[in-house]
Amino acid sequence: MTTTSPHLLAGWTPIQVGCRDGRPVVRWCFTEGIEFTDPFFHQTVEHCMKDLFRLLFWRETDIVALAHLAIASPGLDPAGFIFHTSRSGSTLVAQMFASLPSALVMSEPDPLDTVLRAQTAFAGVSDADTVDWLRWMVSALGQQRIAGQSRLVVKLDAWAILCWPAIRRAFPDTPCVFVYRDPTEVVLSQLGHRGFHMVPGTLPAASFGLSEVELSSLSPSQYCAAVLARLCEAALPAARDGSLMLIDYASLPHAVSDTVAPHFGFEVGPPELALFASVAERDAKNPVVPFVRGAANHTRDTPELRAIVDGRVGSVYAALEAIRESRS
Repeated sequence: MTTTSPHLLAGWTPIQVGCRDGRPVVRWCFTEGIEFTDPFFHQTVEHCMKDLFRLLFWRETDIVALAHLAIASPGLDPAGFIFHTSRSGSTLVAQMFASLPSALVMSEPDPLDTVLRAQTAFAGVSDADTVDWLRWMVSALGQQRIAGQSRLVVKLDAWAILCWPAIRRAFPDTPCVFVYRDPTEVVLSQLGHRGFHMVPGTLPAASFGLSEVELSSLSPSQYCAAVLARLCEAALPAARDGSLMLIDYASLPHAVSDTVAPHFGFEVGPPELALFASVAERDAKNPVVPFVRGAANHTRDTPELRAIVDGRVGSVYAALEAIRESRS
């Protein structure tokens, strides 16, 4: 392991943060010529791994190498962060921005997730360390990939809203949006195929305000509703103070051009509108098929489920809706 000289990291991207001797180590992949336009960061990395050269020749550094790179080659300043509840249209938002030649989009990058969990993953990591590592990692991920890229958009994982204080300390001036949706629709989708944060045990129960005893007693529907409630609760203070713009699923795709893009500092004219419209016609997570609006698993939609979701999420969802409507 080494603190590789920054000039030797030109054209390389951090793809993973691991642990060695209790300390974080960064694994780098050579990504020169690679455009990060897949729906998710890990999909682009998987494509890179199909290239024998990129698979066999990689680098590993300590985390301080990120700081050296940030000084020598600052990445694009983030134009905006996309927070979300999951299954709420955030991937569509990210993909619409990824269609713009001026935008570099990092969609749920794995190494950034690990940095956000650094205080539970590594010993002796302070709040200040986390903030520094966030800035360094975003700078490394935000290196210009192709000519003309001038603005970085980062879509975070759904649970990242729980880390709002650290992210805001690291990037106090970056515009942020929170994409959300009718909570029953979100839970219906999650029950069909659960995301990382909706699987018990992947994140500490305490992250969602649950004890281990309570965790063991919850049904899948109750757990999904409890997690969703905590995500919305974490977004509420920032929505109230105006530092987090609320975007409802029902307003998509038009909210991207009308609201989100101007908030992130993008100019939207006929060429951008045409690109946005093309993306909106396709399924954001599987662009080879057309987009069909609607919730999955309607057969699971029962009065009992709605009562569970409303009991957990109803009041905080109503609070978010009241804030959004007051600012429309």
